[in-house]
Amino acid sequence: MSSSASGPTPDPSSNGTDFRESELESERKYLALLYRHLDEQREATERRLTEVLGQGVGKVILALVFVQWAYFARAVRAAALVERGKEYVEAAQCLGLSRSRILFSHLLPNCLPPVIVIATIQVAHAIAAEATLSFLGIGLPITEPSLGLLIANGYQVLLAGLYWISVFPGLLLLALIFSINIVGDRLREALNPRLQK
Repeated sequence: MSSSASGPTPDPSSNGTDFRESELESERKYLALLYRHLDEQREATERRLTEVLGQGVGKVILALVFVQWAYFARAVRAAALVERGKEYVEAAQCLGLSRSRILFSHLLPNCLPPVIVIATIQVAHAIAAEATLSFLGIGLPITEPSLGLLIANGYQVLLAGLYWISVFPGLLLLALIFSINIVGDRLREALNPRLQK
């Protein structure tokens, strides 16, 4: 009788589930915050580089390459470490092939697919970064064509009712980045043997 008076007994398994769910939620929030912080740092680095280097096509490309080269280096290193441990590399070493022949004939062709996929994704990212820098006025000079400059020019007259000056370049930028990401996704599917049916 006393147990019914105190109310329903709690389920012991629900406390563990609630704890795990709250722990997972806190980890998700932490990872989202960390990703946002890293993204802000990368964008700040791009802005600082273009401020230091100045305006111009070559200088913007140099700044973007300086910021994005690590993605390619990490991908090539990871792919090479995975491929180096495979049996065909050991077989080539047992056959007495030179290191350069193993590298260029066996490792490099098998390391290219992930790099090609990352390259397409990074092209879309570079286009968005250039448009952002040009919109802020620290990217390309006014004499060079840029979607970011077109959006910035239309932004100044947006309240006057001339919305199409910004909207159409913005939609074009969105469609361009979206289509490049679709191409990168299709390349990932085509070049990854695990995803082929």
